[in-house]
Amino acid sequence: MVRLSHDREAQMQVAQVLVKSTTAICTAIGAQPIPLADLPVLTTLQLVMVSGIMTSADVSEACEPPQNLSPRSARMSAPA
Repeated sequence: MVRLSHDREAQMQVAQVLVKSTTAICTAIGAQPIPLADLPVLTTLQLVMVSGIMTSADVSEACEPPQNLSPRSARMSAPA
């Protein structure tokens, strides 16, 4: 719903809640002295967090290439 409203402030609040809750869960998991066993769990949680942020935000605007490139900057960014 936040994505459809294009309300940047609401999107930012949703992203902050996702980051804070994921951080709390990862801290609790990481506090356990089990090296490498928590790696898949932490990686999965972080991937879910990133996908949640991308889902709540209007990522299509952020991923569009710039429209006003000068010829010089276009040559510099072109693959060799």
